[in-house]
Amino acid sequence: MILPCCPFPPLSWYSLAYCSQTPAVIDIHENYVKQSIRNRILLANSQGVWDFTLPVHRRNAESRMIKDVVFTDQMDSTFLLKNIRTAYSSSPFFEHFEDSLSELFKTKGIPGKSLLDFNLATINWIESELGVSRINVSSSYIENSEIDFRSKNAFTNENWSFPAYPQVFEDRNRFIKGRSILDAIFHGGPEVKRWWADVSLRD
Repeated sequence: MILPCCPFPPLSWYSLAYCSQTPAVIDIHENYVKQSIRNRILLANSQGVWDFTLPVHRRNAESRMIKDVVFTDQMDSTFLLKNIRTAYSSSPFFEHFEDSLSELFKTKGIPGKSLLDFNLATINWIESELGVSRINVSSSYIENSEIDFRSKNAFTNENWSFPAYPQVFEDRNRFIKGRSILDAIFHGGPEVKRWWADVSLRD
């Protein structure tokens, strides 16, 4: 099973990575796909859906590989953290994760740094915080796979069924599904592992 390398992937990504009987591999040698979750963090705030796009450009104009995509000068981890704090500070587990998350952004989320390295660091951070085992990364580009989730629309909400969990702005927005693992972990802490187990791919 081939998965894209995304920053703080959605619960559906984690359901595939840790609950499927088919071993999962993150493709770190693929071509970068624009306008996809490879540089978006799917969050929620008081206004509802908040998809934060990380500003990137290709370091080498001749290359399309994700490893050659870096953050632009507009990348501002302080701004992003401030907005995450505004959106989630009242969630049950935000303070528990705040310091280590801040350190991750300050070391990996700065202009000129690799998007791929940042994405992998976010996946490693979740694994460290939740005590789950790392899935494999590809050693080279994988041309074809029978179970391939690298397409642009693979993780759109229409393809998935999500369990509802409490969200801080649920009273005004109702439950917003398909959000980043950050949204889930701030609200549920270790309970998130049960939540991603209940995500299912629709027929």
